[in-house]
Formats: sequence, C-alpha cells, structure tokens
Amino acid sequence: MQIFCGLLIIFLDIKLGAVDAILPDPVGYVFVVTALRYLSRIGADFAKALPYAVLAGLVSIPLTVSFDPHSVLSLLNAVLEAITVWFICSGIIQLAMERGNMALVNAAETSRKLYAAAALAGLTVATLGVVSPPLAVVLLFPAVVIAFAGGILVLLLLRRAAIEMG
Repeated sequence: MQIFCGLLIIFLDIKLGAVDAILPDPVGYVFVVTALRYLSRIGADFAKALPYAVLAGLVSIPLTVSFDPHSVLSLLNAVLEAITVWFICSGIIQLAMERGNMALVNAAETSRKLYAAAALAGLTVATLGVVSPPLAVVLLFPAVVIAFAGGILVLLLLRRAAIEMG
C-alpha cells in the first residue's frame, strides 16, 4: 500500500505556479523507495525498480521549486518514473505468475503497456513543445488524458494486487 500512496502523491501533480500544491513528489518517492526496499527481497523486478525510484526521487527535488516541463531534469524524471513503474508492474506480474493468478498477470501487463504509452506520449509532447509549440498545444490534451488513464490504471492495479496477494 506504500507504493500506492507514493505513486498517488507523484501522480497528483497539481501545481500552483511552479510549486506542488498538495505534497511534493520527493515525499511520494520516499514511500515508493521504502516499499521497494522491502519488496526487493521477494521479487527481482522490485529490486530493479529501486535504483530508478531513488534517482527519480533525487531528480524530483529541484523540480519541486522550479518546474519546467521542457527541462532536461523534467524529462529525465519522467523517464526514471516510467522505468520505475514498468519494473513495479513487472514485479506484480512475477508474483502473480508464481501464485497462478493469470487475471492479475493480464491486468499488470495491460497497465504496464498503457503506462509506457502514456510516458512516451508525454515525452513526445514535451519534446515537441521545444521544436514545434503549436503542435505540442494540439497534442497536449490527448497526452494528458492518456497520462491520467495510465496513472489511474496503475493505481487500480496496485490496489488489486494488495487485495489479491496480501
């Protein structure tokens, strides 16, 4: 449940100006890293996620006070976050397969793919914002919708995994 709370904080990226309005992302990463340290003992993919979560948390610190979606730090943070989520979903797949829960395996695979697509869409729009701002504006709404759906799907997966696998 710590990963759920941590990712919820990270995904709720409501900003007032350049500052996080609710809780800053590094707080979410503390929850995620703490949970991954425990889970890394029971699943290799959780261990793979851990260094990416640590790096994402460190990169997110300066972004809490000065956020620019086109900065190298923002793009790096998005990539590290996507890799972290990929390995978390992979860890769930691994544990679900060991327990014969194929429905959860399928849900985790779907969540992982959609979140990867959402991350790619976000990175594409952020890059286009530098190269072609008018095109980025047109693609911004669909990218936000995809990112929102990807985040919700991952959070629902985490909740389901906690319920079904304890």
